Amino acid sequence: MSKKEPQNCWEFWNCNIRVRKKCPAYINNLGKDCWMIAGSITKDPACPKLKHQFRNCWQCDWFKKLKPDFK
Repeated sequence: MSKKEPQNCWEFWNCNIRVRKKCPAYINNLGKDCWMIAGSITKDPACPKLKHQFRNCWQCDWFKKLKPDFK
């Protein structure tokens, strides 16, 4: 049996429940549009991955997976 394909950013990044409970994308069930609510369009991004791993949503592997044509 193969592993289920992630359907949301928190599944893709395997965020633990403590992180999820603080994440606006998780709270609002916007796992495929996380950059709209938790990302770099705000002055202080709420996404823990954005704060610690990259500067902008378009550098995120999840964003790249969902928006392959974004340039």
